[in-house]
Amino acid sequence: MTMRTENFENFIQGMKKRTCDGSSNSPVQLMLGLTNVCNLHCAFCPYCGFCMRKTEQPEEIPLNIVEELAPYMENARFINPSGRGEPLLYRNFKNFLEICRDHDGLQVMQLINNGTQLHRFSPEMLRDINVICISVDSVNKETFELLRCGAHFEQVMENITNLRSSLPSAVLQWNVVVNRLNIAELYDIFCTAREIGINYISFNDVYGFEEDRTIQLLRLRKSDYAAVERQLHRINEANKDSQMFVGNLISYDGFEDQIPCDTEAIRQELLQLKSLPPYLDFDEINSEDTKSREINIRDGQRFNPDKFALPYCTAPFSTMMIYPNLTVAPCCADFGALDSARGKGVHGVWCGKHFKKLRYAMFHYDFIPDFCKGCSSFARYEYINEYIEALKQDKDYTIEQLTIPPRFTPPKAWSRIRRSLPKSAA
Repeated sequence: MTMRTENFENFIQGMKKRTCDGSSNSPVQLMLGLTNVCNLHCAFCPYCGFCMRKTEQPEEIPLNIVEELAPYMENARFINPSGRGEPLLYRNFKNFLEICRDHDGLQVMQLINNGTQLHRFSPEMLRDINVICISVDSVNKETFELLRCGAHFEQVMENITNLRSSLPSAVLQWNVVVNRLNIAELYDIFCTAREIGINYISFNDVYGFEEDRTIQLLRLRKSDYAAVERQLHRINEANKDSQMFVGNLISYDGFEDQIPCDTEAIRQELLQLKSLPPYLDFDEINSEDTKSREINIRDGQRFNPDKFALPYCTAPFSTMMIYPNLTVAPCCADFGALDSARGKGVHGVWCGKHFKKLRYAMFHYDFIPDFCKGCSSFARYEYINEYIEALKQDKDYTIEQLTIPPRFTPPKAWSRIRRSLPKSAA
């Protein structure tokens, strides 16, 4: 059994035993914001979009913290070092890759970048990264450079084609944020990606804060679904040979405000938003004292939940997200800072009281933070099938005994586990 397999099994068994102190396993998913520095001003970025104040104080994860994470790298199933700014602008990026290489981290790494900095690194340096993802939301120069403000379309395409020719066996992925400005372009994006030799294309939601006017403008409406599905149908017809893997992570959350999808009007409004002073700040929204993230469990309080209860979320048991200022979150859904690694280290956070309380709340539904109750993250139920399989090993288990969390709004992934649940719940 490999270290990763053993750590994953410990994670599943730890949830089953309600082990909340972090002692069962190290993170299955390790997510890092290596730096808050970015050379772009992307329209819908939750960190520095048109409505978000650009950070004035450059911050980055110190190299000694990266070194402290080395044992976690050996156990993790997934490493994403792209959680805040542009990772290729991290001053210690080469050292970071070498530490990952020495501790078997590259083979599980998904490196998401904006494509503007790839020429600064040799193919040998990037070799062995599991998946290199580039954000490309349009193959129309005008649209691309408006959505990815500060990027030059020709430069990014040249960097991608050079990377493809230099690393012919590497897995390259395009991440496409599907929004009201590029709905009609999805098929063209697919065709260009396939021509270049991209292995994987992922269509994703616009993701950010409800208060962000750019998000309000660009997010899909229910009335847009048919247009998106027509594009995806064309893509699937053209991809019958499965030469490229196409992932659809669009959640279709049912939002509708009856505003028509007028591309030119949206473009003009987006240009206006770009010219206005920003009014939101990521670090203020995600401060450590955010009230909606509080878990009001008194020390010493004990409960005995149903041993066949499903957790409200698996992330606090499996995932750790570290930001450049060393604040730590339990997921990438902008939960906010749960704790800080400053002064106590990452192990002190993973096994600390704040993570412990949040894990505890996942099985004691009355204590779930308000933020979690409103979360629509597609990843909320990652690894739940494996957890259900572990429950089935109990001699007293019957499918009717599964306890389903209340107030649960199923993400798209819910359909994958319906067959494992009682008919009344499914």
